Amino acid sequence: MGEKRHNVNTIAEILIENTQSLKKNAQRFEDKVNEAMKTELKVDSKQAEWIHLERLKQEQAFLDELRALNKNRRLRLPNWMVVVLMLFTTILLSFSVYTWNKGEDYAKMKMERDFYLEKYQELKK
Repeated sequence: MGEKRHNVNTIAEILIENTQSLKKNAQRFEDKVNEAMKTELKVDSKQAEWIHLERLKQEQAFLDELRALNKNRRLRLPNWMVVVLMLFTTILLSFSVYTWNKGEDYAKMKMERDFYLEKYQELKK
């Protein structure tokens, strides 16, 4: 009731004015785009190329480190093999010490035998 009613002609005129305004703006925008497309852009790619080369150097360094780690891993003996070698060395050393001690005992027993053999020969005479 307090609102003012608009007739169809007024609404149509307002829409036509707005449409014409939008067409003008679109035309100006299109002109600016065409003008921008005509100008040639000159881009200095030296910095981008330098960044790319630095990135390649970093990647190559990473790959070299990875190859070195893989090479070290391939050259390294497995843990179980290290344990077996240590066990074998310990057994070999123990056996060597045991044999050495038995050899000293054998030499001592041989000397005792020779001594008692001499005594026996003396008593026999």
